[in-house]
Amino acid sequence: MSIRLALAGPRDVTRMGRIMETSFDPRFGEAWNAMQLAGALGIADTWGQLGFDKEDAFGFSLTRRVIDEAELMLVAVLPGERGRGLGRRLVEGAMHKARQRGAHKMFLEVRDGNSAAFSLYESLGFSEAGRRQNYYSGDMGERFDAITMRRDLI
Repeated sequence: MSIRLALAGPRDVTRMGRIMETSFDPRFGEAWNAMQLAGALGIADTWGQLGFDKEDAFGFSLTRRVIDEAELMLVAVLPGERGRGLGRRLVEGAMHKARQRGAHKMFLEVRDGNSAAFSLYESLGFSEAGRRQNYYSGDMGERFDAITMRRDLI
């Protein structure tokens, strides 16, 4: 497996949007639209990374840094590519870039009940730091909590 990460920018919004539409279950209201992706990538010290296996993009991450903290805003891996360590590689890449940019800790939010993502983040040293009640809105009006996780990067 030859995994390559490449910085993503505004020109990659369409590709990132397609990956997200396929990767995020619409029942949980976690996906962003193209305008939200483009807007985030336009914010200072925000970056995306596309993950490639050979020439095909399998996923992406979106991260921002504010002073000495980084926030992992999105991670998406195509469903057919899961279980091969690709999400781990994207998160590790985001942590590495965040350290390079001066972040000392990283935060993220994961939907309560997303056990695969929660387990991945725990295995990478993240721990639960709080909870946002009713943070996500599902497609049938349901509400889901977000678990805030953090990890030191130094």
